[in-house]
Amino acid sequence: MSDERIGPAAVAFQVLLGNDEYIKLLHDYVWSICEETIWILPYPKDLRIDLRTAATIMDLSEIAIGMEHKLEDRLIQRIRLEIERRVFQDYIENHGSPEISWWKSTNNWNGVCNGGVGAAFLLLEDNVDRLALALEIVLEGLQTFVDVAFAE
Repeated sequence: MSDERIGPAAVAFQVLLGNDEYIKLLHDYVWSICEETIWILPYPKDLRIDLRTAATIMDLSEIAIGMEHKLEDRLIQRIRLEIERRVFQDYIENHGSPEISWWKSTNNWNGVCNGGVGAAFLLLEDNVDRLALALEIVLEGLQTFVDVAFAE
C-alpha cells in the first residue's frame, strides 16, 4: 500500500477501481467507524442525528451496497445493524422531536440530513412497507426545505 494516511472514501474508491491491496484497510476503516461511540458532533442542543450522522450513513450504505462482493458478510451485517440502531428506528419513531429538530427546518440541515437518511433507506431497507413509510417521512420533511430554499 502506498499511503495508509488516506481516508475511508479514498480507500473505498481504490477498491472500487480494482486495487484490492486496499481491501484490508477498507475493512479496518469501516469496522472502526462502526465501533465509534457516537456519530454526531457536539452541539449546544441534544441531537440524535446530525450532519455527520447523515454523511456517515451515506458513506457506509454506499460502501455496503457498492462493494458487497468484496466485503465480508459480517461487516455488511454490522453496517446494517449500526445504521438501524443509530438512525433508522429513531428517525421513523421520532422525526419532528426536539432531538431531530431539522426534520422540517428551513435551513440546509433539512436537505442534507433528510436526503442522507432517505438515500440510506433506499439503499439498505428490504421491507417495502417500511421503506415507503420512511420515504413518506423524508419527503414531508424535505417539502419544507424545497418550499423555502429555492427562488420560484
